[in-house]
Order: sequence, then structure tokens, then C-alpha cells
Amino acid sequence: MRSPRSWFADWHEDGGDIAIVLEDMSPSEQGDQIDACGIEHATLAVEQLVKMQGPRWNDPTLADIDWLQRRDAADAERLSALIGMVLPGFLATYTDAILRDVGQAGLDFITTLASKISDYIAAKDAPFTITHGDYRLDNLLFATTPDGVPCAVVDWQTPGHGNGVSDLAYFIGAGLLPAARREYEWQLVDQYIAGLESYGHTIDHEWVKNHYRREAISGVIMAIVASQIVGRTERGDKMFEVMATRHLLQGIENNALSTF
Repeated sequence: MRSPRSWFADWHEDGGDIAIVLEDMSPSEQGDQIDACGIEHATLAVEQLVKMQGPRWNDPTLADIDWLQRRDAADAERLSALIGMVLPGFLATYTDAILRDVGQAGLDFITTLASKISDYIAAKDAPFTITHGDYRLDNLLFATTPDGVPCAVVDWQTPGHGNGVSDLAYFIGAGLLPAARREYEWQLVDQYIAGLESYGHTIDHEWVKNHYRREAISGVIMAIVASQIVGRTERGDKMFEVMATRHLLQGIENNALSTF
């Protein structure tokens, strides 16, 4: 996977100040979560995702890396409690947008999901791999000239060891406008599967597709929780709005709640 090279990184243990010097990735520009992207950039993004996950797909030694984030039953209970705590604030802010862009089915989806968080987490079964945890357009850089790096991945705050299809569904669900997602999502899923197979892995295609349908939920959860725990800005509010509505449509249209 192509990411900016780190030239220097240090932090002050007492004060918590951090200094990081990264490779200059110009000429490139950041993706825009609100505007979404076309199939060309989406294809590049999936290509980079495969380059991260393919080499370590179903690698048992990942379990020895203790700083990678993982989900367990206790995490499921904490996440369920957290969603219960922040959901009223989320609905107070975004109900109108959900009703406008998704309809009552969007609110019903959230209500049902909130009661099934533990089941959703438990359904994240192996094979596992490296996960980015926030694989979306705002965290991707795309070349603006032919001699630039086609796509580079940034924002490594949440690397994990888990179900890699969640990164794929999370990117597709909000990275494309709904009409484009409907047109291209299975093409991108097939690209992902073929990419993993190019590393010599035997991939259960239906397993990947079933998890793709389910993992629309990951974007809904991110929208609910993150929108309520970060500082609010005008752009941030709009970003979480489109994240919520696009992933709700993705989840409803792919029957995500019926997959577990």
C-alpha cells in the first residue's frame, strides 16, 4: 500500500505534543467525502486496499501485534452502550436529513440496529487481516498530474486486526454517490476479490459478498458515534449527514440487517 513515508516522528511523554514529518505527496489532492468520487478514483482506492490486506490475509502472526485494535464481546457491550448514549443527539441533528434522503426506513433501520449491535460484532468472523479503520475519501490522496502517485492512504489512527471487508464496504458506501454505488458496487467487490486471489489466497466469493452487505452497518455506526464525540463544524456536520444517509441506503438496499 502506498502511504507517505515518515521522515520523523516523536512525542513529548509529559506534555503529549507530537511532531511528525511526512513525505511531500504533491502533486496530489485530498478526496472529498461530501462530493464523492467516480469509478476511476474508486478503482484506485480498492487497488490500494488490496495491497494492504492481501499480503497479510488470514495471517495468524497478526495476533502477536498487540497494538492492532480488535473487537471482542466486551467491546460489543461497550459499543452498544455508547450508541444508546449518543443516539438521541444524533437523531436530533440528522432526523430531517434521513427522512428527506432515505425515508422512514432509515430511522427504522437505526432502531433495529441499535438493538442488535452485539450480534453484528459477533458476526465478524475470520479470515482476518490488517484493517485501516477509517478508509474513506477524506483519507486518500489522488494525483493531479500523470507523474504523481495515483493514490496514497493517510490517517493511520485506527489500524486493526479484523474483518477486512468492513474497509471495503465503508469506502464504497459513502465514497460514491448512491446512484454510482448502485451501478459499480459489485464491480468493485469483484475487483477486491480478484485482488486478494492474486496473492494466492482461496477466497470464498459468497463470504465476501455477504460481509459486504452486512458492513454497510459500519458506516452507519461511525456516523452515529463520531458525529457526537468530535468538535462540530459546518463541513463536519454535512460530512456525517452524507455518511449516514448513504450508508443507510447501502444497508437497506443490500438487506444488511438480514445477514446476521
